[in-house]
Amino acid sequence: MQQIASYTSFSLSAGEAEKNEEDSKEKKDEPSKLGTLMGVYLPCVQNIFGVILFIRMPWIVGLAGIWEGLGLIFFCCLTTMLTAISMSAIATNGRVPAGGSYYMISRSLGPGWGGAVGMMFYFGTTIAAAMYIIGSIEIVTLYMGVGRIFEIEGDSFLGSTLGISGMFDNFRIWGTLLLIIMCGIVLAGMKYVNKSAMPFLICVIVSILALFIGFFASAAGPNMSTVMCMVGDTVAKRPRDGLCYKFLEDMPNFVETNFYDKTQCSGVSCSLDTNVAGNTNTHFYETKCHFHGNAWKCKTPTELFKNFCKAASADSYDMANFDPASPYANCRYEALLAAPAWSRHGVPGLAKSISDGVYSEETWNWQSQHYREDKGRINIPQLLTGPFPYVTSTPTSGSGFTTTMILIGVFFPSVTGIMAGSNRSGDLANGSKSIPFGTTGAILTTGITYLASALLIGLTSDGALMRDKFGDSLYNGDGNQILMNASVTWPHPWVMLIGSLLSSIGAGLQSLTGAPRLLQAIAKDDVIPKFDMFAKGRGELNEPTIAIIPTFIICLIAIWIAEIEAITPILSIFFLMCYLFVNLSTTVNSLMNLPMWRPTFKYYHWTVSLLGCFCCLTMMFITNYIAAIGILLLACAIYVCVTVFGGQKEWGDSITGLYTTLAISAMRQLNQHMSSHTKSWRPQVLVFNKLVEDDGSTTVKYPKLLEFVASLKEGKGLMIIKTLIQGEYEQYEDKKEKIEQEIREQLRAKNILPLECSVAVSPKIADDVPLICQCSGISGLKPNCIVLNFPTVSPSRKDYSFFYNTARHAAQTDCALIVSKNIDEFPDQKDAMQGHIDVWWIRQDGGMSLLLASLIRRVPTWKKTSLRVYITADPSDNSEAMRKALVEYLLDMRIQAEVNIVEVECEDTDAYLTPERKNSVCEDKGVDNVVNLARKSVAVAWTPEQKASFDGLPTSSSSGTWSGKHAGISKPKPRATVMRKIHEATGLNRLIQQYSGESDLVFINMPPFPIEHNEERERNYMRFIESLTKNIPRTILVRTTGKEVITAFN
Repeated sequence: MQQIASYTSFSLSAGEAEKNEEDSKEKKDEPSKLGTLMGVYLPCVQNIFGVILFIRMPWIVGLAGIWEGLGLIFFCCLTTMLTAISMSAIATNGRVPAGGSYYMISRSLGPGWGGAVGMMFYFGTTIAAAMYIIGSIEIVTLYMGVGRIFEIEGDSFLGSTLGISGMFDNFRIWGTLLLIIMCGIVLAGMKYVNKSAMPFLICVIVSILALFIGFFASAAGPNMSTVMCMVGDTVAKRPRDGLCYKFLEDMPNFVETNFYDKTQCSGVSCSLDTNVAGNTNTHFYETKCHFHGNAWKCKTPTELFKNFCKAASADSYDMANFDPASPYANCRYEALLAAPAWSRHGVPGLAKSISDGVYSEETWNWQSQHYREDKGRINIPQLLTGPFPYVTSTPTSGSGFTTTMILIGVFFPSVTGIMAGSNRSGDLANGSKSIPFGTTGAILTTGITYLASALLIGLTSDGALMRDKFGDSLYNGDGNQILMNASVTWPHPWVMLIGSLLSSIGAGLQSLTGAPRLLQAIAKDDVIPKFDMFAKGRGELNEPTIAIIPTFIICLIAIWIAEIEAITPILSIFFLMCYLFVNLSTTVNSLMNLPMWRPTFKYYHWTVSLLGCFCCLTMMFITNYIAAIGILLLACAIYVCVTVFGGQKEWGDSITGLYTTLAISAMRQLNQHMSSHTKSWRPQVLVFNKLVEDDGSTTVKYPKLLEFVASLKEGKGLMIIKTLIQGEYEQYEDKKEKIEQEIREQLRAKNILPLECSVAVSPKIADDVPLICQCSGISGLKPNCIVLNFPTVSPSRKDYSFFYNTARHAAQTDCALIVSKNIDEFPDQKDAMQGHIDVWWIRQDGGMSLLLASLIRRVPTWKKTSLRVYITADPSDNSEAMRKALVEYLLDMRIQAEVNIVEVECEDTDAYLTPERKNSVCEDKGVDNVVNLARKSVAVAWTPEQKASFDGLPTSSSSGTWSGKHAGISKPKPRATVMRKIHEATGLNRLIQQYSGESDLVFINMPPFPIEHNEERERNYMRFIESLTKNIPRTILVRTTGKEVITAFN
């Protein structure tokens, strides 16, 4: 009894959960309060049973037929049962904290899809509140006859041209008022709403029991209060006088002398005003008499007759022109009105079905309406075109499959609410047992109830009455429609009306209470940008206040749609989206079998969850494929918003596990199928980053270097950023993670997405560079390019060990070296350069400079620039032949560039000669081969010095290379050698400035650097590079391995 007294069907708010956790710490000896019955079963039952059962179930069965109706209900219940099995596995895989279903879904799917599906669940819950409110107002205004501000069949204040009746305006006005009242109750506090949970649940149970008793009580005989008026074989709207006759004279046992006195007539014709005794509306009838032959012929049109003949005139029937001798003369369809008018029992009862045979073709209730129309149409064709007062079964236009699609969308909200138990998993004595058994038990109970009610409705009721959605065929004397289920209910229709009204209001309160709390939970997670305002609450329990505002607005919009059949498909798709991802999450977790996947519920399998996914997707597109596509796009938009702009969360979710599993599998495949083909080459860049520390915060020293490397992403390679910090590891042990987070935030602000971004701390960074390079990357994703900024060169600086250790390691491991110069002058990402990118070939390069230049021209910053290639040639070379060869080569490579030949004396490029002959490695590679062939084909008398210079060997007049290891060569004096090299660099620099001084970016290949460690040679090399690039604003120096080439083949 104590459990029943404290029963509530609502999930706890974040504040309540936190308060309960604190209380549980203070009272550790107290057992958990809720078991399976009170904690899961009853909340699920109350959330699943809804207004659709009471006001739309007969209409669904009438349109679909018993067979299709049972199949439709079974399919919907099967979908929720499969989802419940998947949900049980997730819910028992750890405790579900405050936020209930949203936390369960988001912690399983991750921030991106968790936030998207959470919002779908929020929209569905909010629109569900609108559905319950509209259902409540429909019961009050149509079937109770209260609050009819506008005429039910009158024009809407929105305009008669829209085809909207005054009935929906009543729904809008009173629905808005009820929404305001219910939101006020929710704002007043959760405790007031909780107190209504048990009374509302009792109303639901009593209403259903009364309905079932009424079904079985119908076996005693037809229900006299459900008589329908028929015109021909089609149901007509019941007139207000309740008479199913065209003329009073057609009534059985009609006695003229008791009705009117013809002696009052004189002449040829006369009119009499007559009042029918016992008519509750005190309806006055006008009798028209005409003397024909030797007798008077009198006719008294009823309201039924006038309603049908009114179609031939503007507003009302004109009795002045009525001729009793030809009563149908003023009616548009005389043949239609000549059909007999008669009455028919709408609820014959179980006895009639049993006497005719439970399954009988004559009852017509077993097949759908479209099957019956194909077998023999029962509707007169004019019904679909003329404005006659027939009872129509809209919406049923189109094929039978179209009708089934509509009915699934209308019925599916009746089976939602299965997550009410999982919302309370933290308050259950044994969640691993209560959630699965309680939820599946509730689905079985409600599913059997739905199936039994559909079967009994089909067996006890006439199909024509079931298709009467608003009870128009059961108008009674007081002018109110009669709800079909209420007409069957025992002992009195008002039991059903009051019970269904209270249960609908209770369900609406549940939705309006749960939706803001769901939005508050999403906002507290900070996964969707600009949503933090909705996380604010009030009071000790942190009850949502601001979150009620968007809930009110969305619900109000749905209420102003006013038609249940218009909003239920949208509502169904929102819930189906949520259920789809619950099934998908269980499928993924089961297939990956991650260590964290240890649900205590064992009766699940990935095939069951996969079948649940299929059912959800099928129902989404069957219900309304256009809305399904739109809602899927909305979910994807929210996912992108969360992923790109939302906060980064680590929840250990299945999606992250899926990415990890797929990445491991892909790397295994990559490792097994490593390709060294030139077509497979792509830049896999390792960037050495430095930091600037200021007042405890760290910033990237060269952010534009990272932007430049990020522009190479069009090469579809990878980017690894290693931030190097010199110092003892113990000094940065506590700060290392914070520094990495700050760097990631700076990269995210610039939309730079590296594969890896980490910090390396060492007391001797320069000595550890080779080790850092070797430890970077994984499997086949090892770097093949190393990028760093050129160090500052000054006379006082003696140590360039970091730069040289990096360069030497790059050469030893076949990694290309890319060095930026004057990086601070590079453009920002938002800038758009429109000048030239120049590529300078001095001696040999292997095509990499050209490849890098073509890659960066794919990004917006450099897209509008033009590419120029400058090739250095000896004055004795045939420059024109070389240029043509290069142009033809670039066309084969599908690269648009301007080719220029710059004549340079061989001595000026001696610094680019290698210590050993490496032409054997490079001479068949790309442009170098073209240049070499061009030179050889046009070579004139070669001197030994020129031949040696071309082949890469030092001549007797050469200053040699930076290593100075050439056998048989006399070494010049050191100072003379340095001065000659600086002179050569200055000469090249003048040429580069002459041709590329105004260019936006210049690529230059680097000369060979000293192989052995020698501080003097290293300083001289740095001075050479400084002289070579002097007064060139933006420069990229490239040292290639000869393997990074572009190819003409696919």
